[in-house]
Amino acid sequence: MESVVQLITVLIIFGFVLALTYFTTVWIGNYQKTRFTGTNIELLEAQRLNQNQYIQVVRICDRHLILGVSKDNITLLGELSPEEMQESYVSLQNTAAAGMPDFKAVLKQVGDRFSKK
Repeated sequence: MESVVQLITVLIIFGFVLALTYFTTVWIGNYQKTRFTGTNIELLEAQRLNQNQYIQVVRICDRHLILGVSKDNITLLGELSPEEMQESYVSLQNTAAAGMPDFKAVLKQVGDRFSKK
């Protein structure tokens, strides 16, 4: 009888510690989310060149900067105007739409091919 009471006590303590861990994790996540939102710095896009080098497009207030980022330093490569950002976004959408087939159409072709067999 005493071992059953000990088992129930351990299970209750385990449940309490598990709940405390969950709520602490949620609280820390919400704290970090609110801490970093509303900042004037935003990483818009990053492209990896090799293991330790990246090209990043960063928005700082109203400016869009192109940065070369490596392990040891950060280099300003250039600045984009809002018009250039809009043009590059539109051309990227057009390129993606022209170069990539519609996923639904490809899926339908594959489905038709397998349904005939």
